[in-house]
Amino acid sequence: MATFSCAGFAQPSTALRLALPSSRREVQEYIPARLYHTTAGSTWQSLVSQYRQQTQALSPHQARAQFLGLLSASPTFGSSFFFVQSCSSLAVPAPCILAVNQNGLSFLSTETHELIVKFPLKEIQSTWTQRPTASSSYPYVEIALGDVAAQRTMQLQLEQGLELCRVVAVHVENLLSAREKRLTLPPSEITLL
Repeated sequence: MATFSCAGFAQPSTALRLALPSSRREVQEYIPARLYHTTAGSTWQSLVSQYRQQTQALSPHQARAQFLGLLSASPTFGSSFFFVQSCSSLAVPAPCILAVNQNGLSFLSTETHELIVKFPLKEIQSTWTQRPTASSSYPYVEIALGDVAAQRTMQLQLEQGLELCRVVAVHVENLLSAREKRLTLPPSEITLL
């Protein structure tokens, strides 16, 4: 479940609007309504003003770098997003949003965008597409999860099935490549027993 602190959300919002005055109404425009209503408007305004004072000395380049640093901490940073029409797994209520990145498959609520369930990349054994059936207009993607001994299959119905398989393959290849680099010893470190 994604959680945001008031101060944590005030920072990136402020970083984008450093040059503008921060009236309560203006602050409300830049904070998502669902989050804004969890805290008093005056508290938001105070947080934004405090953060603005702390960041006044930043150059535009430093402000952008700080903003990107805050964004990159998000669990869905760098994700490709897919709209899932239906899913065969009871753990994944559909319709939902699927975010795919170097951390794995994250299924998100379409209404709140909060995490429903996550599967790490190392659990993905294979993906493949199936053509649409007579009763459905979208292709299916089958994803085999787990290990060879305890494998389970999840079937997703979505419009961009081939693209999903391609994106998952790229991330799995990157994971395997990184693992292979860690396991490869340079010749100077190989010892004969």
